[in-house]
Amino acid sequence: MPQRRYILQLEVSEQEIFYHWRYAPPASDIGGGLGAVSVGGSLHGIPFSGLQALGTGKHEVVFDETARSACGHSPSFDNQDALLLRRLRLELFAEKAGASTPQSTFCQVLLSMTPRNAKRILPLLSRRQIERLAHFARSIPAMKSDRDQNEKLAVFSNAGSTRIPDENLETIRTLLITGQIPGSDK
Repeated sequence: MPQRRYILQLEVSEQEIFYHWRYAPPASDIGGGLGAVSVGGSLHGIPFSGLQALGTGKHEVVFDETARSACGHSPSFDNQDALLLRRLRLELFAEKAGASTPQSTFCQVLLSMTPRNAKRILPLLSRRQIERLAHFARSIPAMKSDRDQNEKLAVFSNAGSTRIPDENLETIRTLLITGQIPGSDK
């Protein structure tokens, strides 16, 4: 297969690179590819170090999309909160790259907003996202029993619905209304 030109959008960090590629010029009905490459991996023949050298941003590149890619040595996560934060960072990147929707990103914010993640998440969000989160926070009932009865406190996808964990709801509600994170000492 001949090599083609692509627009490659990257978000580079020390251990992992998020990517989104699409054809240049765009091909109808083909959105491209989205994912992550870690140390030791490659994207269609471009090694991790080559992707790092390109840096964060949009780049026009040439590669053979049939060339094998390798994920590399995936970063290990100490706990569930770190994994949720990584998923959110990928979702935020995907939205920025045009490969996701604001609704999908908002759902991931709600699922990731644990008491331990809250301070790490807020700086990642745009003003628009924080305003939307604040609006949502005002709709969260103060009493747990009322939250348990509220069917609107779930996220929906093709895989079904997932209840937003109560600790996340309490964190979102308290943080965005009072500025405090429940269970933290400011």
